Amino acid sequence: MLISEYSKRVTTRNNVGNLVLDIQRTLLYSTTKIVGLSSGNPLIFSQLVRVLKREAANIVSSQTFDKAICQYGDILVNQNLKQSILKLLKHNKVNLDEHDVIVTPGAMAVIFYVTNTFAGIMTENQKKKVLLAQCPDFADYSKMGLPDSCYYSIKPEVKITGAHSFKYDVDLDKVDFDDVSMVLLSRPCNPSGYIMSNEELEKLSAKVKQNNAIVVIDSAYSAPFPDLIFQEDFRLLSGNNVINIMSLSKAGLPGGRIGIIVCPTKFLSLLKTSS
Repeated sequence: MLISEYSKRVTTRNNVGNLVLDIQRTLLYSTTKIVGLSSGNPLIFSQLVRVLKREAANIVSSQTFDKAICQYGDILVNQNLKQSILKLLKHNKVNLDEHDVIVTPGAMAVIFYVTNTFAGIMTENQKKKVLLAQCPDFADYSKMGLPDSCYYSIKPEVKITGAHSFKYDVDLDKVDFDDVSMVLLSRPCNPSGYIMSNEELEKLSAKVKQNNAIVVIDSAYSAPFPDLIFQEDFRLLSGNNVINIMSLSKAGLPGGRIGIIVCPTKFLSLLKTSS
């Protein structure tokens, strides 16, 4: 049976898939005690579990339980959830309204939507690519673009920042933006943990904007949740060419698969259609 190029691409083993499979095999066949470091699974905090159990009990006993479980959800996201998100963003000095936020089935699903909305095959004779602004960055981004070679990066320069520390630097002046429609990065970076500074990010955004491209920031570990930044001067970048992607997975709710897009309203109609 013939299968499509898409099927060949998405069914090929990937880096995270290999890691998870190795872990599962180890757990299945090991005869010794295993230290469960897992593959990115959040630690279970008893305090959080108590809160979640309490809220779950409230939902079960509420008058909205039947509708929430036995019917499809509204096309428009639950307004209490959306207002809570906006309140947290406002606390982080990002003032938006409800039209600038979408709730989605997981952050990686958002990366898929965004990549294939703004990059890939644009016309019969034109392809646009996604530049990974940091190298190394999250390995499985490479699976998100439908066309082959949708993502690319450039070799970083290693900058020594202390006696026992260094950072990777990318010289954007070396980037040919003719074929780039989108720049993607994780902040904090997964796997290095590096946090691109406010000044670096603003410079990047300005450079990208000059070339009619957009900046997409994967903020899975960032503010407002779970807020694992620990920098007093940290701030979220906002602008008319910036899309912030957030997740509740690293805030203790990976089973919920809830992702959040925060971006200018002009992008949302496209993303709502693609998602």
